[in-house]
Amino acid sequence: MALVHHSSKTLGIVYWPLLLTTLFAGLVFLGLIWWSFHPSGVTPVVGPAGSVNRAYIEDRSFRDMSFVLCVSDWPHTLFRPISVESVIYSEGSNSRVFWSADGSVLVVRTPTSYVATYDYLTHELLRYGQGSMHDLIQSRGGLGPEQPRYPDGKGAY
Repeated sequence: MALVHHSSKTLGIVYWPLLLTTLFAGLVFLGLIWWSFHPSGVTPVVGPAGSVNRAYIEDRSFRDMSFVLCVSDWPHTLFRPISVESVIYSEGSNSRVFWSADGSVLVVRTPTSYVATYDYLTHELLRYGQGSMHDLIQSRGGLGPEQPRYPDGKGAY
């Protein structure tokens, strides 16, 4: 069996297209990840922790005025932000978005009950009927500030 000798010039011609294709695919993948965590046309939800804990209200309307509270907790939400709860403010929903006093828990509540919480420290989503949301919020300093702006389909109010 004869050994085939390739010159470095031949290897360069073979490997450069493969290298460039792999690099391009990697950049496209990173761009898609960035886009999924930084969508346009959303209302940011900024709490006491500042931009450390990212959340936003996204307009997912088709025929109705449907808005969804989402959290970006990277790397725990690696490919897509978590949808916490639908909120329909333009149709008179009495659900409001709050933070815990320390900014580590995002809360959706009505005047009488908690609907959903997302805990940025344990990376856990709790919905109505799952665990004690009230105890969790109290352990983080109680209920903090309400989200001051909500989208209405034409911007924010």
